Amino acid sequence: MTGPSPGSRLEQRIRLHRQRSFAGRADHLATLRAALERPGEDSEVFYLCGPGGIGKSTLLRRVAYEAEDAGRSVLRLRPGDADAGIVTGGSERAVILLDDVDHVERRERWLRGFLLSADAPGAMFVVASRRPPSPGWRADPGWAAVLRVIALEPFTDTESDELLAALGIPHECRADVRSAARGNPLALRLAADAVTAGAGLSAEDLRREVAVAAFDELIGEIPSGAHRRALQAAALAPMTTEDLLRAVVAEEESAQLFAWLRDQPFMAVRTHGLSPGDTVRMVVRTELRWRDPQAYEALCLDVKEALADREPSAERAAVTTWTRADFDDAVRQALRTWHRADLLADSRLAGSRMVRQRGGEAVAALRHILRAALAVLGTDVRRSKHRRAVEATYLTGALTQEAAAERLGLPFSTYRRHLARGTEELCAILWRAETQGLAFLDEP
Repeated sequence: MTGPSPGSRLEQRIRLHRQRSFAGRADHLATLRAALERPGEDSEVFYLCGPGGIGKSTLLRRVAYEAEDAGRSVLRLRPGDADAGIVTGGSERAVILLDDVDHVERRERWLRGFLLSADAPGAMFVVASRRPPSPGWRADPGWAAVLRVIALEPFTDTESDELLAALGIPHECRADVRSAARGNPLALRLAADAVTAGAGLSAEDLRREVAVAAFDELIGEIPSGAHRRALQAAALAPMTTEDLLRAVVAEEESAQLFAWLRDQPFMAVRTHGLSPGDTVRMVVRTELRWRDPQAYEALCLDVKEALADREPSAERAAVTTWTRADFDDAVRQALRTWHRADLLADSRLAGSRMVRQRGGEAVAALRHILRAALAVLGTDVRRSKHRRAVEATYLTGALTQEAAAERLGLPFSTYRRHLARGTEELCAILWRAETQGLAFLDEP
């Protein structure tokens, strides 16, 4: 009797570890499982889309494993070897996975031709692409009956923690890892690898490790130096418009550069312009600051001047532009210097939009906003213990964290957990105030 080949053992081991580390996507997985279990000869097409590193291939692989476990045949194809002729009579109720379709010229025309030519009654097609289907394709009533679009979003904090727990990352390290990754699964895994390989990395170290390792995968090809500078400007500005690119990059190319940015899968179209996703914003900014600090400082100045020129003269105070990670760091720094008015006055948070909106003396305005945000945190009974940990640590003058834990009557490990969650939640509330305005801070 012979056992499995070494290759099959290796494949089984890889599969086992992939399944153990799978996290998140519960709703999407439930939708795909239901399709796997549906009887009948009607084919279905599921279209997974999202920016680089968001987990499209990981979800495809999970679908393949579950389809095989359910006894359905699985065909894994890429555009280079995806000839519809191989999907023929023996492919009834097959699960056909198509990855990396972005690399095909005239992607949608090719993809629609492949799907229509495949002879596979009852097949379940699952396509992965960085870009969503065009509005014209989705609006076609015929395709609308069979095409299901699943747009993958960044992980929530709960999903991120689920993944980090599966990867063996200690609880006390997870907040820094989440800050470095901003919910992107690839970035989470890279940051987790860095934590595992190098003890004692700071939050800034983790962001640098992620930015350098993930840049090419998250961003893709950049056609020229002007395109790169446009992307960097977008990472520094709260919102990017054509007139900002005209001022910061190149007047004669601003329309072309804006169109290129708008076409990138990691850019979101907002009311007042374009905005990259949090992970891409952090990665582009951190990579530039690490690779060319002088160019980073010069571009920051150019962007600030351009933004100031666009504001009414009464509002031309110093403009602070943020990544979410930088903003969170500024909040933590402001908390640590709560009792030092001179340091608070010089803090980056003192130049924030929310402080300018509050008006008056910067330190008083900043302290008022922080207290108001803590009050919002305390309105939720479940989070009031997190608020108390933040207040005991930073606002009431405890000399050490051990003293703050003793004052709260908590074991030190429990106190540290409450403090980490409270700080994270406070940063989220303040980020909302910075990006959406202060009105909600006055809500009961």
